[in-house]
Amino acid sequence: MKSIVSVFVLCVLGIIDIYAQAKSDPLTPARMVYPQQIGVIGGVGLISQSGDFNVTCECPAFEGGRGTGFLVGMVYEDDLFKGFVWGATLTYQKRPIEALYRQTDSVTVTSQASGKSFRTNIEFRSSASASFSYLTLMPFVKYVQLNPLFLRAGVGLTSVISGNVIHRKELLTTSVLSPEGTVERVNTVDENGNITDNIVTIEDGEFPEVNAFQISLEPAIGVDIRLGKSKWYIAPVVQYSFPITTISEKGADFKLNALQIMGEIRYAF
Repeated sequence: MKSIVSVFVLCVLGIIDIYAQAKSDPLTPARMVYPQQIGVIGGVGLISQSGDFNVTCECPAFEGGRGTGFLVGMVYEDDLFKGFVWGATLTYQKRPIEALYRQTDSVTVTSQASGKSFRTNIEFRSSASASFSYLTLMPFVKYVQLNPLFLRAGVGLTSVISGNVIHRKELLTTSVLSPEGTVERVNTVDENGNITDNIVTIEDGEFPEVNAFQISLEPAIGVDIRLGKSKWYIAPVVQYSFPITTISEKGADFKLNALQIMGEIRYAF
């Protein structure tokens, strides 16, 4: 009986201690109010392309691009109503991708031995490395009733600060058989006729026709971890960015999705 009483007393003291640390709400005094928190965010993003995009030359469209980016920024949170929190993040993001395809072109080759020219099929690999810089404001609502687990839903309002693309074409076929039956080595040459390293940069500049304003849905799941009895919290978060708007008109439904793995460090006032 004494042990039961002791356990009961300890539980009551624990509850009193928890409520003593929480802010009081005069309208609903029985409810613990979520404290105001401010902090920083950092993480990586696994970027994937949906749709396709074109570069400025008359080339096939690029699709299936992938890349790894990063984000850094700030977060603010405050109480909304029972079990819910509102807040916002402001982040700088880098979203790069690289897309590739192979193609076979009919090309004129000049024999180094005879000086004669002939046409043959040559295989090339084209690559487009695109990179975009974002500044994103994301207001959100956070469900904390599952403490320490939380669910979050936000809307990303993004300004695309910059976008650039590097388009290269690489020679894959390095030797061909001439009509005379000799094996001819194949190289690319520059405008002066000098042999190059078989990779030609076709384009290096701003990404064409970028839509400067982007909207996305940003669902997330995470865990709030309090550091002892301090006012500091850390939170690992996994978030997925579903873009609603296309990032460029130079293509068909071209969007950049992102699986973001982040960490937050917050201080509660």
